[in-house]
Amino acid sequence: MRSKLSGDISLDIENLSGFMVNKIGVAVSGGGDSLALLYLVNKWAKNHSAVVCVVTVDHGLRVEAKDEALKVKETCSQLGVSHDILNWTAWNRKGNLQSVSRNARYSLISEWALSNNVDVVALGHTQDDIIETFLMRLSRGSGVDGLSQMSARFTRGEVEYIRPILKLSRDSLRQYLRSLSVNWIEDPSNSDERFHRVRVRKSIDLLSNLGIKKESILTVSRNMWEARQALEVYSLKAVKQCIKFSQADIIFIRSLFTTYPREIQRRIVLRALEYMADSEYPPRASEVENLICSIEDNVAHTLGGFHFYSVSDNIRMSREFKLTEKKVSAVNEIWDNRWRVTGRNDPGLEIRALGNIGLKAFTTWKDVKIPRLALISSPAVWNDNKVVAALLLDGNGLWKLKPIKSKKDFIYFIQGH
Repeated sequence: MRSKLSGDISLDIENLSGFMVNKIGVAVSGGGDSLALLYLVNKWAKNHSAVVCVVTVDHGLRVEAKDEALKVKETCSQLGVSHDILNWTAWNRKGNLQSVSRNARYSLISEWALSNNVDVVALGHTQDDIIETFLMRLSRGSGVDGLSQMSARFTRGEVEYIRPILKLSRDSLRQYLRSLSVNWIEDPSNSDERFHRVRVRKSIDLLSNLGIKKESILTVSRNMWEARQALEVYSLKAVKQCIKFSQADIIFIRSLFTTYPREIQRRIVLRALEYMADSEYPPRASEVENLICSIEDNVAHTLGGFHFYSVSDNIRMSREFKLTEKKVSAVNEIWDNRWRVTGRNDPGLEIRALGNIGLKAFTTWKDVKIPRLALISSPAVWNDNKVVAALLLDGNGLWKLKPIKSKKDFIYFIQGH
């Protein structure tokens, strides 16, 4: 359903989200893009009997931020929509500020959306953001994925996000706000050349003088997105053929994996690491290349918290013990986001990694044909410093062990990526 709005700007919320939206969240900073989005969504919601709720994240990095959040609250009050301010206070002054704050913002908004039963959250990314992101990633030597257009719809932290104004320019949105006599806030960081994005933004006119127009960048970015979709389809077919799961570990069928083009191999490895580690950040391209070379040569390798090693001429991907040795859960809970252990929940019992110490108690462990690297990072029932049960070796019939990770879910993960 499409609503015609002032200045011929229109939104297509339900087709974009893919389902009926009854309650829509809008992330609003008070800047021109997000403020225009708020007015557009609010008009759409009135025409579709939907509820609008707004959220603003105060990162606490500028003294003006609190007043800006309060101005957004005032605007929401005038529009008759609810508004919440979320405060971020966890920055330790380390890492890339824009990257860290962006991740914190998503985390806070996702928690807010889930607690408020929001169907979908709208973000104010625009056509200009596509162009700037493309140039930033081009400068870093990104491949197809990095240069492809950002998605109009995605999931993060179990929350659906949409970008309804992705095809609109900042100029058109500001013209829309002027037509409503609405003022917006200009964030001074948008002109701070210490940030890479700002420097890129200021260079766009220079590129235009060289014949590299915005329209051309948008076209290339869209073409990259289409190429990415084709590669994902091919990668999914490859995964179905050359991947299997065993005791919550991934097995690469090496004789098949090595027959695929390098780009497909790279995608399979990256998706495997992302799925198994629940990580948002991929390893560096050079690290992935080294891993693929090791798989081809049938040589052991470690990357992203996982061992990759040869088993019967295949490559097994097992979690490093050092990442599991401090993981503790009660019986009947999920352990290490990989296993669910069910059984009697006596006082003092807890689930921890078996480890080398626990493995020593099982002198016949080699008979089960499970590699040591997989066993030491597998769950065991402990009572203080005593192993009650090594669940991949001996459950005594009192315990049930169910892997959370599976090939079926891995395929679903790739399809929804």
